[in-house]
Amino acid sequence: VAVWDLRTPAAAARVAADAAGPALCVDYNPNKPFCLAAGGVDGRVKFYDARRGGAPLKILKAHAGWCHAVRYNRYHDQLVASAGADRAVHLWRASSISSAPLLDQDLGGDAPPSRQSDGDGSS
Repeated sequence: VAVWDLRTPAAAARVAADAAGPALCVDYNPNKPFCLAAGGVDGRVKFYDARRGGAPLKILKAHAGWCHAVRYNRYHDQLVASAGADRAVHLWRASSISSAPLLDQDLGGDAPPSRQSDGDGSS
């Protein structure tokens, strides 16, 4: 994936290029415009900073097959949805790379505990 800044004549920044295969889908973070999420043929969702290029900031093992779609939630950029060839849709809480942490709400009563994770096994 190549990213151009139309305000400058500089060359394009290359992100989401690695040996795992091509990116099939890309979305940008609505609150951090230089941050991108990309899904590819390896079934992973990778997060990049276009200013840095190169290696991803975070990688989620998302799907058993190709990742066909990835989208940031427009109101809460901690939430990222992905869909893949394995016919699964996942909602990820990626608060470690968002613009602001997602606050846990005390639901009170007999509500079950939250099972949200950061995609890497930690809560």
